[in-house]
Amino acid sequence: MTAPLPSTAKARHPWTPEEKKLLGTAADVEIAIRLGREEGAVYQMRRSLEIPATRHLKLWAKEEDRLLGILPDAELARRFGRSLISVSHRRERLKIPALPRPDQKRWTPEEDKLLGTMMDHELARRLGRPAFVVAYRRRRLKITPFIGEHRSWTRAEDDLIGTMDDRRLARRLKRTFHSVRGRRIKKGIPVFKRKNHAWKPEDDKILGTRPDKQIALLLGVTLQSVYHRRNRLGICLRPRHKKVSGPVV
Repeated sequence: MTAPLPSTAKARHPWTPEEKKLLGTAADVEIAIRLGREEGAVYQMRRSLEIPATRHLKLWAKEEDRLLGILPDAELARRFGRSLISVSHRRERLKIPALPRPDQKRWTPEEDKLLGTMMDHELARRLGRPAFVVAYRRRRLKITPFIGEHRSWTRAEDDLIGTMDDRRLARRLKRTFHSVRGRRIKKGIPVFKRKNHAWKPEDDKILGTRPDKQIALLLGVTLQSVYHRRNRLGICLRPRHKKVSGPVV
C-alpha cells in the first residue's frame, strides 16, 4: 500500500475587474502576454464570462516581417496599425531579438533570479517593468511560470512523470496541469502514450475487492477498462460495510 502523497493549497491570483474588462478586446494570446497569465487561463475566464472571442487581426505581410527587430516595436505598431502586444508577440514567434532602446533597463542577475518565483504581473510591478516584458524575459530564459505555492518535486513524484497522462498525474499529485507538463518538458520525458493493458492473474484477483475507480488508479488503467474486465469475468462488486450505530440511550 502506497503512502498518501502530500497535499498543497492552491493559491491563484484572483482576476481583477480591470483585467476582466480586457477580455475579448484582443486575441487571448495578446491578453495573456499583457497580463502575464497563461493563454489557457485567459481562454477559460473569457468563456466563463460568456465573452465572445476577438478574431485574429489581418495576416502579416512579408514587408512587415522584414521590419521586425529593425525598428522599435512601438514604432512598428503605429506604422502597421497594430497593437504593441501584437507586434511583440509576432517578433517573439519568429525568434527575432528586440531592438534595444537607449532608455531600456538591462536585466541584472538578481532580477533574473526572481523570474518564475511569483506571477509575472506582480514581478512587473516590483521591478517597474511592463508585464509582457517580464513574461517575454521569462520565456526567453526557459523558466516555467509561477503557479500557486512552490513545492519542491520529490524523487517519487519525478518517477511518476511520463507513466500516465499529465492531467491524471496532476490530480494524483494535487498539482496543476501546467506544473506537471512543465516538469516533464524540463526533464525531457516524452508524452505518455496509453497502451492496451495486459491483464495478469494477480490483477484479476483484486477486481471487485474495492470500487472500480480505485482499481483503475492502482493499475494505471481507465475506469472503463476495469468495468469491462470485471463484467467480462462475471465479478460483482463487494458491498461496502455500513457502520452500525449503537443503541440510543
